[in-house]
Amino acid sequence: MEILPRQATEPVDQRKGAPMNQVEIMEFVNKNPAFSLATCADNVPHVRMMAVAFADSRGIIFSTGRDKDVCKQIRANPRIEMCFYCVKDEIQLRIAATAVETDDVQLKKDIVEKFDFLKPWIDAEGYDILATFRIKDAAVTTWTMAEGDKPKEYVSLTNL
Repeated sequence: MEILPRQATEPVDQRKGAPMNQVEIMEFVNKNPAFSLATCADNVPHVRMMAVAFADSRGIIFSTGRDKDVCKQIRANPRIEMCFYCVKDEIQLRIAATAVETDDVQLKKDIVEKFDFLKPWIDAEGYDILATFRIKDAAVTTWTMAEGDKPKEYVSLTNL
């Protein structure tokens, strides 16, 4: 993934409403890895909390169980939205994207190493039970209470 150079040296919350660039978006996701994931199945919306496994040169990666409803929903309709929130800075970051499943075993091993609670499950079921997704075609927007009435500006994440 190509990471664009930082466009400003000030922290994100002091940039007076300028949209985040790609580096800042990845930093925000890494600092705030819990997110609400929205899917839609049969014209019914579904939202649940998830955690990003990685936001780095591999892209933005998350995982779930292959047998879970969320996995079935993503497979049926891979268009998703991820919503991250930083309480301290009162910034919401939303990513509308396409989730692409990957069967990269090394990536799955890295995820299990990062999230210890998965180890007993993987030991019992094997890596095939883990569904891993990378996002692509991502459009990102931010929102704050102070700037809530301004029109949305979108930034494309490239090479994810």
